[in-house]
Amino acid sequence: MKIKKHLQIDAITNSTGRLPSDMENLKVYHHSSSKDEPINVGDMDLTYLIRAYAKCQRQLAQDVRIDTQEGRNLELTSKVENLNSIIAEKDELLDKQTAHTEYWRDAYYKSSTVKGEVKMFSEIPNDASGKAFVAQLKEYLNKESYKMRVRGQYLDEHTKKAEGWQKYERGQPIDKSKCLRIYVDTK
Repeated sequence: MKIKKHLQIDAITNSTGRLPSDMENLKVYHHSSSKDEPINVGDMDLTYLIRAYAKCQRQLAQDVRIDTQEGRNLELTSKVENLNSIIAEKDELLDKQTAHTEYWRDAYYKSSTVKGEVKMFSEIPNDASGKAFVAQLKEYLNKESYKMRVRGQYLDEHTKKAEGWQKYERGQPIDKSKCLRIYVDTK
């Protein structure tokens, strides 16, 4: 039975009741070596089509073996070697870039982090000269980039005896402090 008949039967039995559009006007040809002419696949008997397909597969496998035996895969080998060298070069560049990135990240971290405490000044006497010092710092501080906090340090003797330190566990007011400390923070 011809391939065209098989396709018509398939169209009747499948769920859509139709052939796919590329199968309706089948214009695929196979060169017949016995007749030495092209034959439309739709006009071929199913058995002949299967034999022709198997022959083409054997010929293709034989052509691949011949190409390999004759060394025609040298071009492919050359391309693979070229790709391997490109990959190695890209890996080397990637390693350099990673090291470069780590270097600059570490340099930025070292330059932008505070070494030690953020407390910049401590044990400033809480008297006229200390308050003048704090006032001058506030006057000349770069307020666009930094902010300054003034806190009390050490309870004065009178407050320590009269009220005790427990009341001021989290810090005491400046007027009850013996000294001042200054924190400078980035904004």
